[in-house]
Amino acid sequence: ACPHALGLAIPTVTSISTTMAAKRGVLVKNANALELSKELNTVVFDKTGTLTKGEFGVTDVIQLGDWNEKKILETAASVELNSEHIIAKG
Repeated sequence: ACPHALGLAIPTVTSISTTMAAKRGVLVKNANALELSKELNTVVFDKTGTLTKGEFGVTDVIQLGDWNEKKILETAASVELNSEHIIAKG
């Protein structure tokens, strides 16, 4: 067993992982963040145009604590109510 092999294993896996992600349309800008992502159990995206299929709409509502789907949607609608954004005016 060569000790140098272990030193090559992690960069190789990272390289393959980022390449596979890119082929699926996912850009990984930070390999360290990718490695740390194994600890995540929730991800929230809030960047216009980053994640899109060209259609507007809610695809999923996931309950958080005591907040049920109705309360989540009502709260989201109330936040959007006075927005000047074109999508909010829909």
